[in-house]
Amino acid sequence: MREVEALDDDRYRVAAGFLRIRDGANALDRTSLHPDVYPLIETMAEKLGLEPGELVGNDRALDGLDPDGFAGNGFELATVYEVFRELRSGGNDPRGVFEAPTFRADLKTLGDLEQGMTLEGVVTNIASFGAFVDIGVDQEGLVHVSELSDEFVEDPGSVVTVGQRVKVRIIGIDQDRKRLSLSRRTPGAKKPRRGTPAGRPEAGGRPGGGGGGARGGSGRGGPAQGGPGRGGPGRGGPGRGGPGRGGPGRGGPGRGGPGRKPGGRPGPGGRKGGGKDRRGPRRDDYDDKRAPRIIEAKAKRKPEPEIDKNLPEEEQYRLKLERLRKKFEKGS
Repeated sequence: MREVEALDDDRYRVAAGFLRIRDGANALDRTSLHPDVYPLIETMAEKLGLEPGELVGNDRALDGLDPDGFAGNGFELATVYEVFRELRSGGNDPRGVFEAPTFRADLKTLGDLEQGMTLEGVVTNIASFGAFVDIGVDQEGLVHVSELSDEFVEDPGSVVTVGQRVKVRIIGIDQDRKRLSLSRRTPGAKKPRRGTPAGRPEAGGRPGGGGGGARGGSGRGGPAQGGPGRGGPGRGGPGRGGPGRGGPGRGGPGRGGPGRKPGGRPGPGGRKGGGKDRRGPRRDDYDDKRAPRIIEAKAKRKPEPEIDKNLPEEEQYRLKLERLRKKFEKGS
């Protein structure tokens, strides 16, 4: 490694922590421990009378050492515990056993492939739109998220993982753009769709309600106001209203005569109407005969004389304010 061009001392020191040498002269080289901690391991081995390489995977020997006693001299306690953990692992690969996929020897390039082939490959990368699979040719293929399964898939990482061996079918080859489309779905199966959200409950109809009859006969209220139907003459009249205490009749829709009945007669023994209507004044309560008198009174108002334009501006402004003040005091 030191003979590689542009690999200076600093770069070599960083790279050495990622390098493992199997069956090398130093047994520590097959672990993930950096050469910077080799002096610490040598101190541990000297305390037990062993060689540094004999501590790799030797739980019995490591159980006789106290990690806290080796902290210091440039090594933090956390680093010491990490060294003990790696020595106990024996330098095993944390990735486990790797099973290489079986590639066909006669397939090397895109030109060797045919649409419809089913091949074995390994997942090399996962993205939000699908997964890339190496099938042994010079171009990796893409399994779109919609082609990963017969069921709907929202996250590709939920059905495949990097390094997983999968069987895929070729569904598209684009020689010009160097693109290879793959699928894991069953041939002929319908494309999966996003699950339909739970249906909203149907809106129920409003509870029906027929129109009520006349709420009262004549008496304390004003003129009976019945709807067209059952509140016509008869049921909305003085019979049901009781002796003078009934409010204005308001009939609901139904059958019967005309809905509006001008001023009802007082019931037997009742007082003549004159009570207040709890519903507030209605348009029929106003006397339309007042309107001409109001218009006539407004017409008789004398117009205010115009302010003399020859007066100074300050005087004209003062007169205008005076008129506005008088109008405000009168409330007009």
